[in-house]
Amino acid sequence: MAGIGQGMSVGASGGGHATGFLAFIPASLGSLVGGFIYPLNPAYPWLIHTGFLGAALVFTVLAVRQPSRPEQ
Repeated sequence: MAGIGQGMSVGASGGGHATGFLAFIPASLGSLVGGFIYPLNPAYPWLIHTGFLGAALVFTVLAVRQPSRPEQ
């Protein structure tokens, strides 16, 4: 749990979910970069995020293949 966290569940106190160590580093770097680019234009973090999500979608579509059916 320390490495990956709890996932997206909400705690009993109604607070946010626990983030593990592996997710903490990219989240911290993203927050740092966002803090530098937000003053340039508040839309830039959203545009960059959309671009990365689009690239991840394209990569997923190209990398995931339908498993072949075994010969019967």
